[in-house]
Amino acid sequence: MVPYSIADAEGFRKRLMEKRVALGLSTRDLAEGICSGSYLSRIETGQRLPSLEVIQQLAHVLGVTPSWLISGRQAQNLTEVALQVVADYRSGVEPKAKTIDLLERLAIAFSADHDGKPK
Repeated sequence: MVPYSIADAEGFRKRLMEKRVALGLSTRDLAEGICSGSYLSRIETGQRLPSLEVIQQLAHVLGVTPSWLISGRQAQNLTEVALQVVADYRSGVEPKAKTIDLLERLAIAFSADHDGKPK
């Protein structure tokens, strides 16, 4: 498995927990069928970084997109995200790290089918 990181890990944890609480779900409820409740607690406290598959499954249960959980931004469509990657690259704004982050978001946002399962 290729290692990855989440650029805004604190924001990811906050969005995950706030959405879970807003839906009235316990960590055990949200984790059911995905991972253990204790593992989800460790994700929310920053002790663990979930796999992309777990992020996709959590997003599906929460009714949000994986890209929103990770970045706080809703990817509108493939073209918009691809153009952002090109614009950042051409502007020289942290081209390597920024490009990798945006490509990661692109892959996550568009890798799930309508059921939220990896293609």
